Amino acid sequence: MRPCEYSPRKHNKRKVTA
Repeated sequence: MRPCEYSPRKHNKRKVTA
């Protein structure tokens, strides 16, 4: 759950809930 992987407000394509 890192900010570069868990960021639905800007990165909604990688890991949103992983």
